[in-house]
Formats: sequence, C-alpha cells, structure tokens
Amino acid sequence: MIPIIIDCDPGIDDTAALILATAAAPELKLLGVTTVFGNVPVERTTLNALKVMELCGSGHVPVAKGCARPVLRPARNAQFIHGATGLGRVDLPEPKAHPVAQHGVDFLIETIRGAPAPITLVAVGPLTNVALAIVKEPEVMRQLERIVIMGGTLRGLGNMPNTSSFNVYADPHATEIVLRSGLPLVICTIDATHMVRSTPRQLKLLREVGNRHAGVLADLFEEHAFEGTPEQLAADTPVGGCMHDPCCIAYLLAPDIFGGRMVNVQVDTSSELSMGRTVIDWWGHSDNPPNAFVINRADPEAFFDLLRGKVALLGNF
Repeated sequence: MIPIIIDCDPGIDDTAALILATAAAPELKLLGVTTVFGNVPVERTTLNALKVMELCGSGHVPVAKGCARPVLRPARNAQFIHGATGLGRVDLPEPKAHPVAQHGVDFLIETIRGAPAPITLVAVGPLTNVALAIVKEPEVMRQLERIVIMGGTLRGLGNMPNTSSFNVYADPHATEIVLRSGLPLVICTIDATHMVRSTPRQLKLLREVGNRHAGVLADLFEEHAFEGTPEQLAADTPVGGCMHDPCCIAYLLAPDIFGGRMVNVQVDTSSELSMGRTVIDWWGHSDNPPNAFVINRADPEAFFDLLRGKVALLGNF
C-alpha cells in the first residue's frame, strides 16, 4: 500500500486522476487532497475536488484549499479547455463535505510530518503549494518518499503558445523551487501523456464498464475526443483529449506502462519568450547532476486497460 496525497486543480484530467486513485484502494491509500489555482480558480478547484470525492464514496477524505495565485506572476487558467466550472459540461451534485479549515500548504506539512510511513505526493497542478511547503518546512518535506509531477516537455511540443506545458507555465518560479529542492522527483511529461488519448474507441470501451464513474469519465473526455478529421476518426488515430494527470496515478500502480530515465531538469524563468520551458538534458551533455526521473513515453493500451479495470471496482455509489 502506497500512502499518497494529491495536489491538484480539477479540471477534467485531475478528476480522472482522483477517480483512478480512489478506485485503486487498497494499493493506494489517499490521505488527503490539496487544491491549487490552475485549470480554474482555486474556489472552483476545491469545490470540484469535494464533488469528485463524494462521487467516489470518499467524502471522508480531507480536502484542503491551497494557493489562489502563483508565487510571482498573475494567475492564469485553462477555462478555454475545461469550461467555466472546470468539469466541461458534466454537472456533479453539490457535496455534503466542506474543505478543512487548514490551508493546503499547512495540511501538506502537517500530514507529512505526522505520517507513520513516507508519503508519495502526486502533484498534478501548478506547483505553488508544493514549493511553499518546501520553503516553509524543508526538513519535513524531506520525509517524502517522492514527488510525482505532471508537467514539462522534453521535445518542446508544449500545450502553451511559448512551447511550455500549462502546469509549469502557470507557476514557473514554484517549479524552479521544486526542481532545486533535492527531493526525489518523478516528472511525467506531456511527451508521454500525449500518447494516452481518449479516442472514440477508448471512450466506447470505457462506457461499457457500465458504472457511474466510467460514465462520468467518458462524458468528461467526450467533448475533447472528437477533435480531428473524419479520416483520423475513422482510423481511430490518437486525436482525442489526453489523460494527462491520471498517468501519474497509473505510474504508481504499474510503472512498466511508462519509460524514462534520470536526467537533469531546469526551468526557464528569465525570458517571457520561453517562460516555463523545461530544459531537460536527456543525453547528459552538461555537467549538471540528474535531479529527476523523467517519463517520456507511455503504452496507451496498457493504460486504458488499467483504468477500466480499476474503475470497474468502484461499482455504483
């Protein structure tokens, strides 16, 4: 059993990560969820996290609202992808639970400090909460088993106009703090997650699982799954919405689905032209020591097999 905390900004793919994490019990023990600005403002990401926890029968899992803005830069969001609510056109019931009174940064610190075994922190949003926890209590954060991060790009094919990835671009200075922390890091790049797309065929197979959770996942990704030409859709080429964040959960459950190596990773915080661009020394040309295990590839069929198998275990709540 791996104890985890998920730091997230739900968000369509964050929702998928939360569902997969709860479905993976007892292999994963979800100790809490912290929220951050990102895909939508933090008030909405927090509400969405509460809704998803209740959907999965995990309303008892504490949800702590974290940072509303980046360390230095103005807040940006991705409502143009995730919709005004962050959940596209999916409307989940209002939750019965409320966020804990503790700020997300303090929740991270105190939960990690008091844990009987090292925790894996899964960070699938901007890294603001994580960076501030490192600055505030570096010794406590060293108790972590590792931090699994969704973001960055090896080849520069980012999902932001300046070729960076959204989670890094949203708070590049926080990313820099985390990369320089010396903590054990796993970075799941969008080079890998772009291989894991919710094509029409995969959505059909997901719906055939037959429970409410699979239906919600299919509904969330459906509006993004049919982006492409008729020829691409007929050939079932990977033109659908990417399962970015759940790849980090899948990595914990089945690391063989993914491939990568230990390398040095830095982030550009000096130029607006390339702000948030991750500089990954894949071939070891520099003298900079490796500071992260970087994932650059994934097996989409194995991922979706895992996702369907775990989600089927949730039954219907």
